[in-house]
Amino acid sequence: MEASKVAGSRALDWFTANHLRVNEEKTETVVFSLRRDDFLEGSFRFLGIFLDSRLRWAAHVEYISIKLSGNIYVLRQLSRSLSPTVLMIVYLALCESHMQYGVLAWAVRVLAGLGYRDCCRDAFQHLGILFFPALFLLECLIYAHENVVAANLRQDVHGHDTRGKNAIRLDYLRLSRSQTGSTFHCWKFFNSLPSSVQILPNNSFRRTAKKVLVANVLYDTNDFFNISFPV
Repeated sequence: MEASKVAGSRALDWFTANHLRVNEEKTETVVFSLRRDDFLEGSFRFLGIFLDSRLRWAAHVEYISIKLSGNIYVLRQLSRSLSPTVLMIVYLALCESHMQYGVLAWAVRVLAGLGYRDCCRDAFQHLGILFFPALFLLECLIYAHENVVAANLRQDVHGHDTRGKNAIRLDYLRLSRSQTGSTFHCWKFFNSLPSSVQILPNNSFRRTAKKVLVANVLYDTNDFFNISFPV
């Protein structure tokens, strides 16, 4: 912690020397560590995302859940007077952006007129809406597809003519926290795609990936490895 204070002091000196001013009310000091230390506990908001000193997402999930809860209430009230088409537009504006960060459980029930105990699977497919795991998967696939040229392939580290030589090489990660990082999952999901899908142009790749994810309602990201993409 002392080192972070020294670094912060040096940063302030640099800003002052360059005629810049730091808004101290909006400045936070945080030490990222996996150690269990009460002194390091806490979270702060940065560009709309709550960051945790121990690299956890509990604070951000709670924040997003509250936002979604309020927006779903608005949807429920509007559903009494708006058509399904207009209601879908409102849903996309109020909820879909938050779907990238949190789990949405009940909004689709409002759109489809379902009861609290009715199954949502068919409604998600009919409305073309992705479950949160599928949204995460789609973002992972798009990221991997757009950055595959910067990745290391298996054939880059050995000269053997193996079946998976064109697959992205996954680096060994000692910490399980690192294995739950987005980049690791992006390459892992992308490797499971048929090569004919991997080489599609950007727009075609997006459409194909979303179409398959909508058709296969996924409750868990691990289910992705059991679905089939068109070859």
